[in-house]
Amino acid sequence: MKSTVYIVSESFLLGNLLREPFSEHFTEVAVIPCLDAMDGTDGAVVLVDVGDAEACARALRRIRGAGQDLSSMVLLLRSEDQGAELEGLIGEVGAMLPPTTGAEDVVRICNVVNAGVCIWPRSLISTFTAGRTRQCMTRRRLGSLTVREQAVLDRLSDGDSNKSIASALNISDSTVRVHVRSVLRKLGATNRTQAALYAAGHG
Repeated sequence: MKSTVYIVSESFLLGNLLREPFSEHFTEVAVIPCLDAMDGTDGAVVLVDVGDAEACARALRRIRGAGQDLSSMVLLLRSEDQGAELEGLIGEVGAMLPPTTGAEDVVRICNVVNAGVCIWPRSLISTFTAGRTRQCMTRRRLGSLTVREQAVLDRLSDGDSNKSIASALNISDSTVRVHVRSVLRKLGATNRTQAALYAAGHG
């Protein structure tokens, strides 16, 4: 399937180095300096050399706001750190490639994106999902506490003893011990200090 590819790069050298391998697979290859220089994609694949991730994200949001589909966009990162700034585009752009991607692989991936497939490297996906997974687990753990257990945990976080907690909540010492054991188990903590630190860090 032959079609058009735009290579968007501030680097004249990079743009022209990529022109040759792309010309073997695409009917037309155009090199442009920035996304703002594009009138529209018209179904073309757009390879973006991401220099400034924040500026790239702004430009892509502007293009999306103008009603353009981003699924034919392939973002070539210059560093893996840039992925965090572009996280909001997952599922919208066709691919996001780490800086270690070779020229031939970039061409192959652009062909696959041209066929309607999204491609995401495992390293980037694991970076994006790790934080969300931890947040979900934390919410799930804290959400599993009963109202009384949460009250006990709040007192633990303040450094209160079992006796003080029992007095404040108007329950017996033995009931406090039962709640403390349950809180430790649900949070995966081995002692009161760990539970208090967990609550302080995620409360």
